[in-house]
Amino acid sequence: MEPEYGSGFGERQLKFCRQFYNTYPIGNALRSQLNWSQYRMLIQIPDPDKREYYELETVNEGWSGRQLERQINSMLYDLL
Repeated sequence: MEPEYGSGFGERQLKFCRQFYNTYPIGNALRSQLNWSQYRMLIQIPDPDKREYYELETVNEGWSGRQLERQINSMLYDLL
């Protein structure tokens, strides 16, 4: 796929796209404040409540991708 369509269509990227669609099947539920790298981190969280918590906190607190990653790795949700 990649040689024919370009670097954005590698196997790994397509898996992320599929996982993204399975996690957020309704496009209206997406938040315009989040970017693709933030969504890639969020879709890797299997617990929907935990994912929603980080999603809302990212929007409300204006976290960058690095801040979101740091909060997930520090297990902020589990400390509540």
